[in-house]
Amino acid sequence: MNKYQWIIKKGTNIEEEVTNLIYKKMLNFDLFLAYSVDSFLSGHSNEKELKNINISRLLEIRLFSKEQELCIRRSHVGEPFQWRVASEADLSDTDYMISNSRVVIKPRFG
Repeated sequence: MNKYQWIIKKGTNIEEEVTNLIYKKMLNFDLFLAYSVDSFLSGHSNEKELKNINISRLLEIRLFSKEQELCIRRSHVGEPFQWRVASEADLSDTDYMISNSRVVIKPRFG
């Protein structure tokens, strides 16, 4: 079983395969965020908007629907992309980790 139950599928693709992966999956997703080495794009997951992405300079793209997220990323240009499909649809309340934090702000002056 997957250590992270919210990850439904995962894999690795070379740059040439990522365009096909994005266009194959885009019909299942509504919105996207894309980070490249020199730009940031966001919009609706459709062919018109997604064709503005330069895959050769892409570092990360996330496609979102109400139920799932497809995340495709690499650390730098030239490396293969790693991807995963995540969903919280089948998780129970016990699958969540609750964390409490406290922030202490100290005045800088006075």
